[in-house]
Amino acid sequence: MNDIADKLKILQTLENDFGLEKGNAQLTAMHTQQLLYTCYFVVKDTSRPKKDDEMDGRDYHFVPRVVFEADIAAQKFVEYGEFEKNLYGTSVEAIRSVVNSGKICILNLHPQVSALQ
Repeated sequence: MNDIADKLKILQTLENDFGLEKGNAQLTAMHTQQLLYTCYFVVKDTSRPKKDDEMDGRDYHFVPRVVFEADIAAQKFVEYGEFEKNLYGTSVEAIRSVVNSGKICILNLHPQVSALQ
């Protein structure tokens, strides 16, 4: 999720959503390149099992459901939800980790499964 192609897609979506005019295309391209190296997608937590091609800490933070539920009770998530009997969420710690690294944190939220706190 943290590769350049994914970042470009997100940044292009943001540019389109904010309706940047064509006259700003060169400036926008320069800012896009700059943002690629200053932004980072937060790694979400999940209670689902890890797939063979996934890496803990890169694709998700894989945690047992009982731990995930305890973290919900301890209000350690900014948002969380359940999808196909698995929990997913964005932890405060994951956001802090990105911010403390000096990067801009990009959240990839899925409102159809989220329960905002």
